[in-house]
Amino acid sequence: MSQPPTPDNQPHDAGSDMPPPADDHAGPAGSSASAGSNASANPNANTGAKPTAEGDHNWPMFCHLAALSGAIGLPAGNILGPLIVWQMKKKEDPEVDYHGAEALNFNISYMIYTLGLIVTIIGIIALPLLAIAYIYYFIMGTMAAAKGERYVFPYIFRFVKTEQSPYV
Repeated sequence: MSQPPTPDNQPHDAGSDMPPPADDHAGPAGSSASAGSNASANPNANTGAKPTAEGDHNWPMFCHLAALSGAIGLPAGNILGPLIVWQMKKKEDPEVDYHGAEALNFNISYMIYTLGLIVTIIGIIALPLLAIAYIYYFIMGTMAAAKGERYVFPYIFRFVKTEQSPYV
């Protein structure tokens, strides 16, 4: 009795427009990976190895998310959170260095804008617009860091500059 057709055991029709099924077990240059090696079909499989700086986007993302510590009541937490994460990890990963400096500049700038608007009468009207802009740019920066991309915040002061900053 024959097995039902699967992608692995179907014969390839030479007149078909479809290419033959790829050999999932072939490694670089056509060599086959052994069953006991760390190479697997799932690149996200936990092999116990430490993630590389280019594949791990958690710490750059945490540089931005640490600003939420100000929302839970930590005085100046929106500045201290990114500062602490940035200082802890900036020498280990250039992406953390970049995103930490950007997050710190962003939060310092928006704190200055908020304080400036609070002391003016027009600020009462503009403060909600500033809050919406802050939330929008905060999400954009965090999402870019999570994807491994760099995001340059508009309308901020560059107090902290690093080798990774676009405006050195």
